[in-house]
Amino acid sequence: MSKLKKKILLVDDSPVIQTLVKKIFYGIGMEVIGLKTGAKVIDTINNNDIDLVIMDIILPDHDGMDLIRQIRKLKNSAKSQLPVICISGHYKNYKESDFEELNVKESLIKPLDYDQLVSAVKKHIGK
Repeated sequence: MSKLKKKILLVDDSPVIQTLVKKIFYGIGMEVIGLKTGAKVIDTINNNDIDLVIMDIILPDHDGMDLIRQIRKLKNSAKSQLPVICISGHYKNYKESDFEELNVKESLIKPLDYDQLVSAVKKHIGK
């Protein structure tokens, strides 16, 4: 039996983004686990059935791109290949090839267009 709700891991230090993303996705029947730092990302992925990760690439304690590299190295192949959507206001430090190398599905610029975020999530995990 498949799970009923899709589960998203949101990693972003902005309380506004945490609140809005949770409300939007709860409203369309998805569950959101929110983390404001990168410290528990790998444990959260390993201990939950996550369907997609929304990752801020600039976090107070970690580089989001390094966290994606860690995700890609997980031993569980389903978890290592989770779809990842990057969000940030600071993409100038990265080239498109950096995102492609890590199999990032989408990269969205802040301030977020929430309709675009919902479309990207639905494109990669359905609903």
